[in-house]
Amino acid sequence: MSANSSAGVSVTIDEHVVNLTNLNKVFWPGEGITKGALSVKATVPGIEAAAFNEAAETAKQNCPVSKALAGIPEVSLDASLA
Repeated sequence: MSANSSAGVSVTIDEHVVNLTNLNKVFWPGEGITKGALSVKATVPGIEAAAFNEAAETAKQNCPVSKALAGIPEVSLDASLA
């Protein structure tokens, strides 16, 4: 496997060169889902930003969907108040 700056990565398989150009995608055949991104922006009267971020992180760790997708190697959270 070799990297080509912005062109992506070239992989040689059985003497055939395959150029991988969309390296930001989150699903790779044979690898599954490799990353996820959660984003929430909310208006919550009377809540401080720190408390909101803590609640969002708790939700990320404990919601049924997050638990079902726990095998994803990288899941980011972008939580902010509107």
